Amino acid sequence: MFVLLIALNTDPEFVAREFAGSGLEVVYQRQLLPFLMTKWGDVERALAWTKDTLVGSARSEAIGILIGRMARQSPSKAVAIVEKMPPGSERESAFGALMTSYGGGFQVGAELHARLEGSP
Repeated sequence: MFVLLIALNTDPEFVAREFAGSGLEVVYQRQLLPFLMTKWGDVERALAWTKDTLVGSARSEAIGILIGRMARQSPSKAVAIVEKMPPGSERESAFGALMTSYGGGFQVGAELHARLEGSP
C-alpha cells in the first residue's frame, strides 16, 4: 500500500493499473479510492476506469467523487452524464455530488431534479 500511496502524487494512472491486482484487502482499497479519484488529472479517463474496474458501493462512491469534480469543471457535461445513468445507487451518488457542487440550494435542486426526470 505504501508504494501506491507514494505513487498517487506522481502517477495516479499507475495506481489505477495496479489497484485491482495489488492484493490489498478491500478495506484498504476503499481507503485508497477517494485519494485516487481526487488525484487523477483526467476525470473522464478516471470515470471510464471506474466503470470498467469497480463494482458495488466502491463504484458508486468513486462515480460520486468524479461527477462532483466534473461538475466544478463543466457543469453541463456532468449533468449530461447523470441524465444518461439508469436509476440506482450510482445515479443517486452522482446526483448527490451535483447537488453539493451547486451548493444544494432549493431552486437549483428543483431544477436538477426536474431535468433528471424525477428522483435519482
